[in-house]
This record gives sequence, structure tokens and C-alpha cells, in this order.
Amino acid sequence: MKKSILSSLAAFVLAALIVLSSGGNAAFAFSANTWYSKASGYEEIYEGAKKEDKPFLLFFYVDWCGYCRRFQSELLDDSKVQQFIASQYRVKINPEDGEQEKIIAMKYGVSGYPDFRVVFPDGGSVEVHPFKAGGVICTPEEFIAALEAALAGKK
Repeated sequence: MKKSILSSLAAFVLAALIVLSSGGNAAFAFSANTWYSKASGYEEIYEGAKKEDKPFLLFFYVDWCGYCRRFQSELLDDSKVQQFIASQYRVKINPEDGEQEKIIAMKYGVSGYPDFRVVFPDGGSVEVHPFKAGGVICTPEEFIAALEAALAGKK
């Protein structure tokens, strides 16, 4: 019993020292290769990205959208695209999941799906279109180039 209490106390003291040594702010724990979701995931990524002054990727979709499924399977699941976005904070939001998700979509003026954008720490965003005229989907290389431009703050 004493050992358990002592080890718990030691773990608490160690955690407190880590937080204090970081200036009182624990670092944002970004998980690579993870799409955060729902309003709670959005809030977590938005706050973490603001603290680190880093943009993040925001993907609005709905389950019934065929273009969303195509975008997912032909671009987001592509190994080159996955490799490129692996270092980016990213969130998927389905506005039909709840009121908070709907509010987030309204905040960004989402009017169709898929809606994919780069969001900057100041709250501004740049939409990145995965489709060309006539419903033709971009190649992974074209999509990555568009993401690079958006991340650099270019439209």
C-alpha cells in the first residue's frame, strides 16, 4: 500500500515538474496520422494550432455524398497525399453529426461537399478544391501542389 501511494505521488510530482518546466503550458500532443473528428476534435486542433502558430486541414463531409467518398478513396487515401499531410493537424467534420458540428460548418460558410480547407491560426482559411470542372478529380500531385500553395497562404 505504501509503495502504491509513493509511486502515485512520484508520478504526480514528475508530471507537475514537466508542466512547470514548460512555462506552465503543457505542449500540444499532436498525434501523427490521425484525423480528429467532431466538434471536440476541432476545438482541440484549433487551440493546439493557435498555440503553435500552425495552420491545420479541415475537411467537411456528409455520409451520403458520393463526391466525398471519391475524394476520400482517390485522394486522401493515396499514399503520396497521406505522406504529405502526415505532419499536418487535421480534422474531419460531418455537420450532420450534431448541432456543434453544424455551427462549425456555418462558421466557414460551407455550402457543398466535400469542403476541404486550410485554416490559419488567425481564423482565416483557404479552400482547396479536389475537383476540376466537370467533376474530374485532381491527381494526387495536383492536390498536393494546391495544398502547398494554400499552406503558404496563396489562393
